[in-house]
Amino acid sequence: MCQESRLPGKRPLAAHLLDTKAELKGSREDVRKLQSLARHDGKAKK
Repeated sequence: MCQESRLPGKRPLAAHLLDTKAELKGSREDVRKLQSLARHDGKAKK
């Protein structure tokens, strides 16, 4: 029972990859917002 949950399977791996992809997308959006705010405050130059 416990061993099955530890074995990598296609479905859990795919779900993990989708979660990771969503997290990366969210992180990129956060970085863009922060950069935009910093530019608006005159703290960052582009």
